Amino acid sequence: MANQVATKKNAELSTDLMDDILEFAGEGAAFAADEMQIPFVRALQALSPQLGKKKPEYIEGAEQGDLFNTVTGEVWKGDDGVTIIPCFQTTKYLEFTPRDQGGGFRGEINPTDPVLQRTCSTL
Repeated sequence: MANQVATKKNAELSTDLMDDILEFAGEGAAFAADEMQIPFVRALQALSPQLGKKKPEYIEGAEQGDLFNTVTGEVWKGDDGVTIIPCFQTTKYLEFTPRDQGGGFRGEINPTDPVLQRTCSTL
């Protein structure tokens, strides 16, 4: 009995996560558009559509100064606030047309664009 050799049974248990992932590669996935949205916390302002009772974005009970989740519509009272733990930050430079010239978003400016160097050095 002491000299018997145990035989290993094939349990088909993969310890390599990549093997598990590749096993199902190409099978596709069924995600709805609302499952792929990135939530943002936004402050409700006077002209926010979430405050307009006749707007489809309307959130009942929401008031100016409250915060809301853009995906779930969950609202937090502005006076209570929320705790936010930032996990990513990026700086963007946006260009707008002045209001007296029609207003509107013109685009994002690359951080290496010389126009930013001239603008920042004159401040």
